[in-house]
Amino acid sequence: MSFTHTVFDFDGRIGRLTYLLYSILNWLVTAVLIIVGLVLTKPGLTVIPGILLVFAAMVSLTWVSLALIVKRLHDTGHSGGHALWIVLLAILAVATTFSNPVLAFVLLAAIVGIFCWLAYAPGDEGRNLFGPAPGGPPPASVGN
Repeated sequence: MSFTHTVFDFDGRIGRLTYLLYSILNWLVTAVLIIVGLVLTKPGLTVIPGILLVFAAMVSLTWVSLALIVKRLHDTGHSGGHALWIVLLAILAVATTFSNPVLAFVLLAAIVGIFCWLAYAPGDEGRNLFGPAPGGPPPASVGN
């Protein structure tokens, strides 16, 4: 599976290590982009590029996270639709940080638990409804 398919597409399956490494890479790249965006919004500089960079980083974080979560859910035999409520929990955690820190903490704890489950739960052995097992032999090409 190519890098672009892994981080942008929603079909197929990925294993635990791929999920863990790509998730960490996703968060690190996002953190760097947000820091650069915040630096660009310092007084005396135009704030629009910084705001746009932070916004783009957050959209990218959400998209890539969704793609990784969906493929990891597929590996465990679950529908990718569950990724929507997982991301909703993350958005609610951020949205309630200042208005209700206790709720934000509980939501964050749930998200960490889900992340750990996605990172450590074994996937289905062999082919399942969502495709062949990650790391298995590549599918036979047609016409060879």
